[in-house]
Amino acid sequence: MAQVYASIGSNINSEANVRRCCQALEKSFGSLAYSTVYETEAVGFVGKPFINLVIGLSTDKTIAAVVAEFRAIEKSLGRDRSNAKFSSRTIDVDLLLYDRAVEKTDSYCVPREEIIQQAFVLKPLLDLCQDYLHPVENKTIQQLWDDFGAKSLPMTPIKGFFANC
Repeated sequence: MAQVYASIGSNINSEANVRRCCQALEKSFGSLAYSTVYETEAVGFVGKPFINLVIGLSTDKTIAAVVAEFRAIEKSLGRDRSNAKFSSRTIDVDLLLYDRAVEKTDSYCVPREEIIQQAFVLKPLLDLCQDYLHPVENKTIQQLWDDFGAKSLPMTPIKGFFANC
């Protein structure tokens, strides 16, 4: 079984879409580990704040099959991938890490570059796997976060996000 980490984000009907996404992911992959859920400002465009988190899961599916399942879930929740990269979205599910795999295709890049570029990806990943060794950077997630320093944007934890679901 491969250990997989993925980021989830939304800024359109975000609370409902993130909950529905996580339910769909649990249906497809079984039990999930959840980071803290954070609210962050939109990055790269002016828009409503995002809700962001990272999930962990174990699977025997290939990388391509995992990405295909993520895309199917996005589509079922109204994601339009023809919109600009930096724009509002109903849901975004991105594969971050798949074991120690290093692979790039037209459909995905593992490990995902945003891990070392965006606090809204790195901080929730840190919540789940601080000792995980990044397969390209050869640093733990904790070391990457320590190096990130002042580049961090404000991130507000949302307490009890999954309570009463």
